[in-house]
Parts: sequence; C-alpha cells; structure tokens
Amino acid sequence: MYSLVKFIGLAPFDDKKLWNYWIGLKKLSKTEHSATRFNIIGKALILRRTKEEVKGRGGPDIPPKTVIDIELELSGEEQEVYDHIEAYAK
Repeated sequence: MYSLVKFIGLAPFDDKKLWNYWIGLKKLSKTEHSATRFNIIGKALILRRTKEEVKGRGGPDIPPKTVIDIELELSGEEQEVYDHIEAYAK
C-alpha cells in the first residue's frame, strides 16, 4: 500500500518515516489505531463498483464476463519449465 501512496504523492503519508510511524506493518499488529488509519487510507484510494452500480450512469454498459479456455500442448522443454515454476509457486 505504501508504494501506491508514494506513487500518487498522498502527503503526508508518502514519507516513509511518517508512514512507518503512523501506519507501519509493525504497528498494525500492536494497535487498533494504526489498523484503522490503514483502512481509512485504503478506502480513500480504492474505488470499487459493481456492474449494476455502473449501469445506467451514462457510461458504456459493461458486458458480462466471458471465459474462454484454450488448451494447448507444451513441448517437453516448455513442460519442464512450467512444472518447475508451478512447483516453486506451491
């Protein structure tokens, strides 16, 4: 979250020392106040709307989600790389 705050220049929280003092992850586990501040900043930065909320507001209608599964065969070398990355991710 800090990197987003830093990128958009949300003063005064874009200063790392101030962020760590008021919101830092070490404080989140110790006090409710820092967790509350973190949640307030998150709500201010993250705007979420459902398709139903957006519908009819003059903007384009958002089509329903389409899922297309494409199956393919990997070469032996590609499969080996895929398996390695999959194992690492687990």
